[in-house]
Amino acid sequence: MDMSDATEGASFWQSHIAAWQQSGLTQKAYCEQQELRYSTFGYWVRKLRRAAEPATEKKGAGFVPVIPATVQPTGLTLSLPTSVSSAS
Repeated sequence: MDMSDATEGASFWQSHIAAWQQSGLTQKAYCEQQELRYSTFGYWVRKLRRAAEPATEKKGAGFVPVIPATVQPTGLTLSLPTSVSSAS
């Protein structure tokens, strides 16, 4: 499909979607009345709604760089309460 076909397809479905919204019918009833495939109509409704939404960055998409902190070796100190004793 070249770009002109895609543009014509979008224009075709935009006009049907506008007519459906004005009709007061359900999508299914409109499709039956106009002899359109219900699944294809639903696809174009979703596709054109997404295209009309402002482009926002999706949460959770992509990777976040993780930069490990440099740790200075200072030893390890373990403080135990006085009631704990070590077993030999």
